[in-house]
Amino acid sequence: MHTYIDQRKVPQILALAANRVGEWYSHSWKWLSRLRVAVLMRVNLEKRLSTRTMRIDQREAILALLKVVLSHLDLKTMQIGIYNPETDVFTHLSLDYLAHKAGLSLRRTQRAMAWLYDAGYIIGYRQSHYDVESDEFLYKPSIRKVAFTLLQDLGITELAYQRARSKSRKHLEKFLSKFYKDKKEESRAGGSFEATRNIVSNIANMLTPKASQPEASTKIYTEKIKRLMDLMPNLSFEEAKRMLPNPSTYN
Repeated sequence: MHTYIDQRKVPQILALAANRVGEWYSHSWKWLSRLRVAVLMRVNLEKRLSTRTMRIDQREAILALLKVVLSHLDLKTMQIGIYNPETDVFTHLSLDYLAHKAGLSLRRTQRAMAWLYDAGYIIGYRQSHYDVESDEFLYKPSIRKVAFTLLQDLGITELAYQRARSKSRKHLEKFLSKFYKDKKEESRAGGSFEATRNIVSNIANMLTPKASQPEASTKIYTEKIKRLMDLMPNLSFEEAKRMLPNPSTYN
């Protein structure tokens, strides 16, 4: 049976928005007007000397990053990540993962993301924190939300956005209806649905580092990668690693 993630398609308005980002790359006066404002803001703050258009390498990085962002945008929450309705878990994507998907170095991705922050297109909320009780720094990918102004500056109207959200919700409801029906039939046939549900019910904890004995950290990390790949069959081993905190945070 195909998972929801396997079947998921990029909504039409997001595909259209991604195409218009490509137009902006070729003609920077088109679309994304707030990026031009961000250039002027940096000049005023003396972070930049010239008011001229961005260098082509900067536009290339923003283009690559925005295409990844739009392809991983959840229209319901406007957050960047992957939602798995089978486990009711939303996985926020790390900057390292976004860099890998965009084919950019981490440093170029950081600079491109900074431009999007300055323009107000993306808002970030840090989740990593220092735990006083365990004396550890717990790493979690930041929550990144896309402001509607990004879609607006790419010519997407509020009406089109609401219609796309409604269509996405109906697709999800249809999938869940079939998913639970199939699982119910498996359970009646003596399948292992109950055992599977018990394994994945704590998937949220899998993405939250916890204090553990140093000698067990590698084993825990490997087990979490395995579970993540079981839940998201389309992930490669390297992609799964990028979505989890560094194993050192389990020590």
